Amino acid sequence: MTLHSKHKAGLSLPAISMALLMAGATALPSVAALRQSQQQPSVQRANPAMVGGGDSGPVLIAKEKNKDKDRDKKKKKNRDQKSEKRQNNNRKTSDRNQKNNGNRKTSNNQKNDRKERAERKERAERKQKNDRARDRNAKNNNNGNNKKGRTPRSDRSLTKAERDRIYRQGLREGKDRGYNKGVRTGYREGVDKGRKRGYHRGYDRGYRKAENRYRGWDSNRWRSYNRTKRNQWRRPVVVNNYYGRGGWARQRGWYNSRPWGGGWYGGWSSSPPWGWWLGQSVVWGVTALTTAAIINDSIDRAIERRQPTVLVPDTNWQLYYGSVEPMEDTGVTFAVYNGSGTYEMEADCEEGLLNGEVPTTPAEAQLINTACQVTFGTQA
Repeated sequence: MTLHSKHKAGLSLPAISMALLMAGATALPSVAALRQSQQQPSVQRANPAMVGGGDSGPVLIAKEKNKDKDRDKKKKKNRDQKSEKRQNNNRKTSDRNQKNNGNRKTSNNQKNDRKERAERKERAERKQKNDRARDRNAKNNNNGNNKKGRTPRSDRSLTKAERDRIYRQGLREGKDRGYNKGVRTGYREGVDKGRKRGYHRGYDRGYRKAENRYRGWDSNRWRSYNRTKRNQWRRPVVVNNYYGRGGWARQRGWYNSRPWGGGWYGGWSSSPPWGWWLGQSVVWGVTALTTAAIINDSIDRAIERRQPTVLVPDTNWQLYYGSVEPMEDTGVTFAVYNGSGTYEMEADCEEGLLNGEVPTTPAEAQLINTACQVTFGTQA
């Protein structure tokens, strides 16, 4: 009978619920007995296999235990391998980190060293710049304050060590620029040049005076001597000053303004007393040189016209009369323009020599006479 049929039969809902409850209570013991009967046969089938059948039961149990042990060993081995691998990875990571830290530290140290060197260099340059500025200020203050007899402000602000350093530096630089350079370039060169010139000039003069060798030469020998090839124009020079070194040749009567004196040259009547003059004058066909009056007058006119040169008689050469400078007692150095360039020459007024040699042309003799008249000539 279904619920629907019971409902149609006129049963109420509470009656139906009570009937269902009673039916379930009666059926529960039978269901439990049926479940127990179903489980018992399976147990009875398994027991004969475990306890009966000879040795098959213990072998199976041992195999199962071995399998469990193998499985445990494998799991342990896997765990050990994973642990070792993890340790290796951690060790490699630690080494890599240490290496990176070391490289980073080395790089940082190098950067710090470079930075420190740059800072030291900058400090040294700044200190050097400040020292130079302090020296300049000290020099300027010395120039301005020493005139009034006061101690310069820079000296009052400097320490004793700084003042000593500036003094030593100035002394060293001054010695290098002045004394040492003068000794090296001036003293030695002057001594060597003076000894050479003095020795050769004294030797030649003594030899010529002792032998008087030119007086015995005939015309043929003088002609042969005049044909010798020698170059008198071998020392070019630049003349910068207009009137001369001392300014004595700036007005008429210049012969009285010469600081070294003079007046002994040109005192002969017609011919110069040179040992070679007689033989050369015959070959040249010249009897006398230009007089002192003519040379003095030409120089006076040149000074009035503000001309730095005077024409050498019977030549086209120009003598820079303001460039004459005495050398020893009877020698002179001077500058002359020969038409193509200006050259420095020497003349011996007592012996009548040009650059240490007897002149080979009348023009060279006129040049010696003019230069000697300007240097040591008489007034008339």
